Amino acid sequence: RSMLMPDGSLIVNVARTGIAKLDWDGNLQWKLAGEYHHDVNYDDEGRVYALFERTIDAGPEGAGVKIRDDAIVVVSPEGKVEDQLWFSELFADYEPYQQALEKAAKKKRRKPWDIFHGNSIEVLKAHPAGLWEDGDLLTSLRSRNTIAVISRKKREVIWTWGPGHLKRQHSPSVTVDGKIVVFDNRHGPKKSRVLVVDPVKKEITFSYVGTKDRPFYSETRGISEGLDNGNLFVVSSNQGRLFELNPEGKIVWEYFHPESFKSKREPIRGSRIEGALYEAIKARLDAAGTASQP
Repeated sequence: RSMLMPDGSLIVNVARTGIAKLDWDGNLQWKLAGEYHHDVNYDDEGRVYALFERTIDAGPEGAGVKIRDDAIVVVSPEGKVEDQLWFSELFADYEPYQQALEKAAKKKRRKPWDIFHGNSIEVLKAHPAGLWEDGDLLTSLRSRNTIAVISRKKREVIWTWGPGHLKRQHSPSVTVDGKIVVFDNRHGPKKSRVLVVDPVKKEITFSYVGTKDRPFYSETRGISEGLDNGNLFVVSSNQGRLFELNPEGKIVWEYFHPESFKSKREPIRGSRIEGALYEAIKARLDAAGTASQP
């Protein structure tokens, strides 16, 4: 997905092609070509964080296993690459990753394997219980059914959760009180769910699975985010559906994309614009005389 920044600029993410930064008027500020994919984000200093992919040899020596290795690439405000955090190095000792490599070696798998499938990035603020610091990174490894926090300073994984609970998840994010929201795509047959997880206890504190009248399922894609008011914003992409949930799991509002293709609604994505970002963008729209009521 692409990302709107508080200064009105837009980080554009064209899958497997590159990323670029456009200013408020659409002028190109910088661009980087390459195997960028899935997600971008930014920090308070204007650095951009993007997922990038390469193919490497992995597993036991001589096994011939090739994997698609993901990295979080850190880009300066001027468009220069400052750092690359490669998952094959960060998760080298992670047991689910090691088990997957061993299985691939036994099967003599030769085709490059999407062993991580990183699909999201969030730049974190310090956790109230000290689990992570400002600037640490929350990401999702779809193929390993894992969400994880990476310390950029220490260059190591400091928190993981998911195997046995998640299946092909997307878009973990942190709420204002330090919990993690995640879109669990394949909880059951034709069934997704949105979870809120206490990262200290590693316990699920909230789960939404839809109802008979309002089934909830997006086999791929999907976004769930905590809002400042304590509600949850959910994008059920493959249903062409956006909705907001209150803490009791009741739908506050919902929207269905009107377009369809082959009897199915067109997949959509969406994101929240609130708080400081909302105020910054609204100020720009007010100045231009084009702001509408929130």
